Amino acid sequence: MEWNKCIKIIIGSSVVFFALLISIGIGWAKTSPKNVVEDFKQAVNENDAAALKPLLITGDKNVPITKASTQALLAYLRSNKSAARQVTQSLTEQAGEKNTDGDGVLQLSEDGRQFLFFKKYKIEVEPQSITVYGLREGEVLALNTSERGILRKGNSYGPILPGNYKIKQQLTNDLGIFMKNAKISVWDQEVSLHVDSEAWMAHAKSLQKAVFDRINQFNAEVSDWETSDYAPQKLPSATETLAKTQSALRIREFAALKDQLDGMQSAYLGMLADPDSLTITHYGNQWNVSVDTVVSYKFGYTLKKGKEQKDASYNRGITFRLIYDTTQKHWLVSGLSDNYITKQAASEWPKKQQWTIDHPQLHTWGADSGTDL
Repeated sequence: MEWNKCIKIIIGSSVVFFALLISIGIGWAKTSPKNVVEDFKQAVNENDAAALKPLLITGDKNVPITKASTQALLAYLRSNKSAARQVTQSLTEQAGEKNTDGDGVLQLSEDGRQFLFFKKYKIEVEPQSITVYGLREGEVLALNTSERGILRKGNSYGPILPGNYKIKQQLTNDLGIFMKNAKISVWDQEVSLHVDSEAWMAHAKSLQKAVFDRINQFNAEVSDWETSDYAPQKLPSATETLAKTQSALRIREFAALKDQLDGMQSAYLGMLADPDSLTITHYGNQWNVSVDTVVSYKFGYTLKKGKEQKDASYNRGITFRLIYDTTQKHWLVSGLSDNYITKQAASEWPKKQQWTIDHPQLHTWGADSGTDL
């Protein structure tokens, strides 16, 4: 009985010993820096974000390793073969020397211990930042990846982990909130982002609509103005300076003809506008817009002599200039000039916008004008 008991003890000890050896082997295999690097290479080659994610760590709690950031890193490495080769070569050298003092974007790093005995290695990802240039005083830019907003401190945005990202930019200024998507690559060089708010907003549908709505309103007011003795208050969509200046000019001209006229009628018919010509500038602490249009009016007058109706309807190419009134929070027409663009030429604008007034409002001057436009 004693002999059998000894045999059992020896066999049991052997099993424990071999189990311990196996555990040591498994532990070493799981934590070996060379194996970690090999797993990294395989995950990149196979484009396997699920396999890559557990291999990565970051020392910044503001940018945890996530599925999205892992996919962004994979996208960069697979689209930049030279960077991928440099990274794997550097990691391989670090693994061979068990060196965790590297300063690259990706570097070998100790991450605690496995089974209490073995040093555990992972690949540390170094966060980067984005520097934004071109913002004006009072403008605020927000940057967002698919899963979170990027922290901002002054003109620096970050931290953000290396990779290829699709980011959403949100610009806020006096004119409103403007959104735009962009693609950026973040790696070991400073990432700079230049904000050209003038070019950006010129293509914003919301801004274009606000500008064209104001011009349309102004054009409709012109018919009332023309048949109301050119009173400046009839042009509320214009700046006070423009309304007074244009009124003073036209009143003088009208005074020389008024005694010969029996009546006038005017109706705004519509407009063609070229969004591609719309430009925005900022100077003198003022937002300014310029855009090419062709406007159409039905216009008629009757002379006292002969009582014959004259049709003076016209299409006129006009470049409108507007300023943004920060007090009233809308655009005002500040100037206009002939651009000599014909309606036929305007019809060929690639992105033309057209407004046709279905029921033009007819404005008249003169007590007994009997013309019917």
